[in-house]
Amino acid sequence: MKNKLELLKLHNGITLILDPQPWYTSVSVVAYVGIGAKHEEDSLAGISHLLEHLVFKGTTSFPTSREVSDQIESVGGRLDAFTAYDYSGYFAKVPRSQVEIALKVLLELIYQPLLRNDDMLREKEIIFDELRLRRDSPEDLSDLILVETLWSNGYLSRDLGGTPESVASLTLQELSDFHQRYYRTSNLTIVISGSFPKKKVTGILEKLPFQDFSPMKKDFSCEFSVPSRKTIQKETSEAYLRIGYPLFGRDSSLRYTASIFNVLLGGGGGSRLFEEIREKYSLAYDVQSSLALFKEAGELLISLNTHPDKVEQALEITLKEVDNLREGRVTTGEIRRSKEYLKGSLLISLEDSLRRAFFWGEGYLLDSKIKDVDETIKRIEEVDFLNELPQLSPYFTPDKNCIVSVVPKL
Repeated sequence: MKNKLELLKLHNGITLILDPQPWYTSVSVVAYVGIGAKHEEDSLAGISHLLEHLVFKGTTSFPTSREVSDQIESVGGRLDAFTAYDYSGYFAKVPRSQVEIALKVLLELIYQPLLRNDDMLREKEIIFDELRLRRDSPEDLSDLILVETLWSNGYLSRDLGGTPESVASLTLQELSDFHQRYYRTSNLTIVISGSFPKKKVTGILEKLPFQDFSPMKKDFSCEFSVPSRKTIQKETSEAYLRIGYPLFGRDSSLRYTASIFNVLLGGGGGSRLFEEIREKYSLAYDVQSSLALFKEAGELLISLNTHPDKVEQALEITLKEVDNLREGRVTTGEIRRSKEYLKGSLLISLEDSLRRAFFWGEGYLLDSKIKDVDETIKRIEEVDFLNELPQLSPYFTPDKNCIVSVVPKL
């Protein structure tokens, strides 16, 4: 599966990734600004997320939020944004005939936001509500407490949205200064996937003037705290069990070995945890594990909800299955299934223009290169899981986990 991608460095500093799929009826444009939650000082925690919200309140050409959204929604498209640790992303998916308006709106959001004080005050209330909702939900709370406990220091221990206190203290001047410093053409990566005229889209982008950018110099290391266990009581009828293991960053030679370990443990209905927790003991409706590898560190997280009286049984079974895998009690058939699961999931995800744009953009930003699908599949195939397991196993010993449970109040 040869990629027909082009990586272009425009004269104004913009990095442009083009993924032509001429038979698609849609086109997706994703604009990544290389600034995210991990770059924030503690006193500015949440500023990336607040700015991402605020730009949608109005721009020079579209001074109201309704006018912003109507540009895309009136043609049946989708417009949204997100804040991550390493970057902030703005994206539009539209019919292929509307790529110009998609680019125009995204560039307005990034370079021409009005940043009005009244809008900022109103949007802060929305974010306060967002932060409260996450703390009010036992399920979301258990996820938050897990990462806060697992990571004792560093950006992975912080909520992407900051705290109510940090967000409340942010000023319009700080937002404006932050925007001016980081929202620069040389800090912008744009990915266009689907059906589009190359000359037209590059022509639009090349009209922007060059803006220099100096990367931030900061210690991005993350410190973990294991083993640890925390129990939170809350008004709930269900119990929420979470287990986390701190891992290495994306450049580790064990990256694909860990991906297979994760699928074996909790990836889908054929995983060890699903078979034991759901099918054999009926302890939970769903149980799964997830793997996230960032530049500096990574984590494998396990999540399940169960009856309050069954927490310890579910925990014991889960830890036993981790030990079984860690100690190599796995068949070649299971390993083969996990590899096919990873390869198939990757290929299926690339059938959609927006997911393709995310795949190329995030891969480039996190790995500093364009992902090659054939190379990724080859790397998965080449994993000699049982021979590489001794290098991975030390990350999953009993003294390397963090356990969090949210249970009903007594």
